[in-house]
Amino acid sequence: MFTGIVTDMGVIKDIREQGEGRRFTIEASATAPKTHIGQSISVSGVCLTCVERNETTFSLDLMPETMRHTFFGRSVIGDTVNLELPMALGDELGGHLVYGHVDGVGEIVKILPESEAIIMTVRMPPPLVRYTAMKGSIAWDGVSLTIMGLDGADVSVSLVQYTLEHTTLGRKKVGDPMHLETDMILKYLGTLYERYAIGQNMESGI
Repeated sequence: MFTGIVTDMGVIKDIREQGEGRRFTIEASATAPKTHIGQSISVSGVCLTCVERNETTFSLDLMPETMRHTFFGRSVIGDTVNLELPMALGDELGGHLVYGHVDGVGEIVKILPESEAIIMTVRMPPPLVRYTAMKGSIAWDGVSLTIMGLDGADVSVSLVQYTLEHTTLGRKKVGDPMHLETDMILKYLGTLYERYAIGQNMESGI
């Protein structure tokens, strides 16, 4: 479990193809010494498991399922990624509860300056829109954000300078992909409601 508060940025130093999957080796001198084999790490919002490490790098395996639901198939050596180690019970929940289970990949469609901030808009896969709400939480590439605008499948957030400087969001441009994880409370409430409605319809013969 994560909070969506990015603590470090790493650089992909090596990519090894493994059948339909991949192995990433990430250089992150601040994070690598804190990792251990078998530990979960959020990498741009994707929960992955450390399989090798030293004092400056760690490696993670990406399964075919991960490749199907993320943009990591397009990643190249030199790309920068957001990093967050898992929270422990009793840690401050500075963002919101984030699983690291990507719901889908969106695309940046607009970036506009607003005073000292940036308004960024991402077009989501339409099925995910029902799990969003104004002023609700959403994770973009593992960053906990608050929704400030909804227009159909387009979701907008305001990014302050600190976020732009300390996460990969400050390096994004229009057309870039974005890992999306919707708010887990809305997602599970929505799923329960949908199942209840289907059950009701079946009982009614609809």
